[in-house]
Amino acid sequence: GIGNATGLPIGMTVSYINNSITISGVATVAGTYNYTIPLTAGCGPTSATGTIIINPMTPTFTQVADLCAGAPLDPLPTTSTNGITGTWTPALNNLATTTYTFTPNAVLWCVYPVTMTINVNTTPAPTADAQTFCNNAMVANLAASGTTLQWYDTEEDGIALAGTTALVSGNYFVSQTLNGCESLRTMVVVTVNVTDMPTATAQT
Repeated sequence: GIGNATGLPIGMTVSYINNSITISGVATVAGTYNYTIPLTAGCGPTSATGTIIINPMTPTFTQVADLCAGAPLDPLPTTSTNGITGTWTPALNNLATTTYTFTPNAVLWCVYPVTMTINVNTTPAPTADAQTFCNNAMVANLAASGTTLQWYDTEEDGIALAGTTALVSGNYFVSQTLNGCESLRTMVVVTVNVTDMPTATAQT
């Protein structure tokens, strides 16, 4: 027979049947375990000893690519590429870089949480002042501080105006693009002063 075993991983037990020692169960904590099993039969006290190594199982996922602020962000998979199910926290945020934690559903198999950071690239809006023009000014005459500027006649949506578009008095909106990410738009008040043509009659 056998006595009380010591040193086994939590979740594992030992049995003695037909002169055979069997260690079974599912370990819940990874690590190296040196066990001792006292043997009660035979000539004098003796023990069976050995070492069990439990390796942790790590959930694996495909890294989500960087995205622009406000771009669609699909839900993260609740099953890892190696078959482990769980949940992610916190809630998805497509406006700021965030680190998410995946917590496995099961406490068995020595599965530990993992994290994934999704980078969200935010482009600041360009700066610009109110501008005044005379007569035949075009969008190309507008000025702002930024990179890869685009001008619009609406604060959201719409299509960028061509540089040859004639200006009229009113509000225009300008964005800049960095690393493939377009910013929010800055409003610019534009005034176009139109000077009437002089009049004259035939003279002799």
